Amino acid sequence: MKQVYLLLIFCLMSVVGWGQTTIDFDNNSNWTSGSGTINSYQTDHVFSESNMVFTGGDALRQTASNQDGVAGALGTYSWRLRDNSSVSWTATYSAALNANESFSAFGFDVRRWDSSPSSDFLVEYSTDGGTGWTTASNIGTSGVIDNTALGNSSNWSTFSQTISTVQGLAANQFIVRISAQGTTERIMIDNFSYTVSVALPITLSSFVADKQNNTTHLHWRTSTEVNNDYMAIERSSDGRTFEEIGRVQGRGTTQIEQSYSFVDEWPLPGINYYRLRQVDFDGRYEYHETVAVDFSDKTTGKLLVYPTQVDSHLKIVADSEMNKDAQVQVLSTDGKIWKTTHWLEKSTLMELSVDKLPAGSYWLRVLDGERVDQAYFQKI
Repeated sequence: MKQVYLLLIFCLMSVVGWGQTTIDFDNNSNWTSGSGTINSYQTDHVFSESNMVFTGGDALRQTASNQDGVAGALGTYSWRLRDNSSVSWTATYSAALNANESFSAFGFDVRRWDSSPSSDFLVEYSTDGGTGWTTASNIGTSGVIDNTALGNSSNWSTFSQTISTVQGLAANQFIVRISAQGTTERIMIDNFSYTVSVALPITLSSFVADKQNNTTHLHWRTSTEVNNDYMAIERSSDGRTFEEIGRVQGRGTTQIEQSYSFVDEWPLPGINYYRLRQVDFDGRYEYHETVAVDFSDKTTGKLLVYPTQVDSHLKIVADSEMNKDAQVQVLSTDGKIWKTTHWLEKSTLMELSVDKLPAGSYWLRVLDGERVDQAYFQKI
């Protein structure tokens, strides 16, 4: 058995990507004043952007004018939370996540208004609409924004919290809350960010190609699947240009390991590269790793065809006479028979019209009794 070459094109990852969104509060049209003017402390001012709704307080819209020698906003505006023990300011994600999405982090920039008294705000988050709360222990002093957390400085500081939520969280379930714990100095908040991680539609745990005689047996396993409609098997002779040669139905959504297989009955001469294209029910797709099998020693029978890249007529030369009415087949490389005819007379030569074939890769196969000869060509 020839050696199987495994080419890892993509890393095996449980997450395909992350999307971080940063909200700088600078878009004036996204602000809505509450019970008073936007620059007065209220509990019902609102800023809404990128599905995140900010409100509560007492809070107001802060400009960039300096306080204690530091700008009050990193751009045009920020939020200023009042020096009041009843302050409760929230950021709520108002949309539902897709089935394969989850929140993985949030953060913001913050500075104090002045040095005395110390800031004293607790940062928490909820993933069930506010029924339960978790302290953001990665932020500040074990979740508390105070002078110690801010380095006893009025400069801007950046904080972030890693989290883990279920996939496909419903609307208004993810909330970040910043609330005063007692006598406190004011703080400004800017550049609020949140990160949504996107799980791969499938988590591929293995993908191997096994050469068996003149066929390739592909086997792969998934550890998880999300909305997996099917997996298309694609093949290439150069590792760059691929064509689909078959499909295997997926198992939808499952957390149980699944096994799949596919047989390529007609590998190309030379190295054959195979990859998987996973397709969701909504048509979105992801490519996965590539494997390769070497058929450099593959016999192409006792036929010579030319030109091997043909437009209209293919010339066929056998090394010995074929009987009249020997069956002649043209098959695409996925095994589909596109044309069937017969050897015209007892001879070693024949010409075959292929002008009506679509462009692609094909096998010419001649069956004469127990004799089976074949050759490979491309229609251009």
